[in-house]
Amino acid sequence: MYNLKSYKFGENFRRIRKLKKISVSDIAKQINKTDTTVYKYERGELIPDIETVLQICNALEINFDDLTKIKNIEDTEKYSKNPFDANTMYLYYLGFKKLMLFKLEFRQEAGFEVVTFNDIKTNAIFFEGTIESNQERAYIVMKNFFATNTKFEKVQLIINLTYTADGNYVGVITGTEDRANMPMMKRCILTKEMINENNQEEIQKIKDRLKISKEELEHLTEENFLTLDISNETNYKVI
Repeated sequence: MYNLKSYKFGENFRRIRKLKKISVSDIAKQINKTDTTVYKYERGELIPDIETVLQICNALEINFDDLTKIKNIEDTEKYSKNPFDANTMYLYYLGFKKLMLFKLEFRQEAGFEVVTFNDIKTNAIFFEGTIESNQERAYIVMKNFFATNTKFEKVQLIINLTYTADGNYVGVITGTEDRANMPMMKRCILTKEMINENNQEEIQKIKDRLKISKEELEHLTEENFLTLDISNETNYKVI
């Protein structure tokens, strides 16, 4: 059932309004309410009717789901959890021959472990979604964060949790390639600490581990699909 208070409507409203740098007064004028009423919406002291919710969505230029976060709560406690024992993880992958770095941030919201995909320098949110995991794998599924980006895109990460002797988690990231908007899949690494950008030896090790191996290319040629090794071994033969 729909319950705006349970899904933290007020918190979502306030967070998105601040991200878009829209004042309470501007929102109040657009939805024909007083500033006090808008503040009460944000604090959860007052729940708006559905027509007002839609007016707020229009004022913020977002979708209904971005504001209400209505989700299926079945099996939430069993699978929706953060397995990394850290609220921030750093994501590395290769893009256009460069080592790309982003930040994943985790928080509990309405019983779900919510994940955001953030820019390192500005902390701007590019994607937002949820994580589900067991003892072996973590699946992170995110969509574009419409408060800052209206492109239609979904991103998924599959992370191996079974072997982390060096403190890194290896997985794959899928999405669309920016320049051509075509599907792509890449190996990725999650770390709890950022790698020192001045440590060129360590940076090169990460780059080498992220490259596609000869064995993977041979498998692609023979089987016509690509399987990326995420076992977190470091003895790849790198091309």
